Amino acid sequence: MSQNPVPFAKALYRMIKEHPEVISWDSTTGSIVIPDPKALEKTLVEYFRHGRYASFQRQLNNFGYRRVGSPGQATVYRRWCNDSQDMSPESILSLRHVLRRSTAAA
Repeated sequence: MSQNPVPFAKALYRMIKEHPEVISWDSTTGSIVIPDPKALEKTLVEYFRHGRYASFQRQLNNFGYRRVGSPGQATVYRRWCNDSQDMSPESILSLRHVLRRSTAAA
C-alpha cells in the first residue's frame, strides 16, 4: 500500500522541478544540491510558510539528509540509506520523518 507524500516532500520535489537554478537533484549520488543558499532562501516562501534557510535545513535533517562537502562549494545534502536506494528525484516523494529515539527521563 502506497502512502501519499508528506507536504514537505511534495514541496521539495516541486522546488527541484520548478527551480533547478537554486536547488537541483544529483541522480548519481541521490543528493540535493544547493549552489547558493541565499538564492534558495528567496524561493522558499513560494513553497513553505517561511523563508528561512535554517528552517529548511532543519526539515532536511528531519528527513534524514545530512550536509556533505566542503565550504566554498555548492551545499550538498545526502540521505544515508541502504545500497539499493532509489536515486531518482521521485524518491523524494516517498520520504518519511526519521524516527528518533526518545530520551529517557533521568
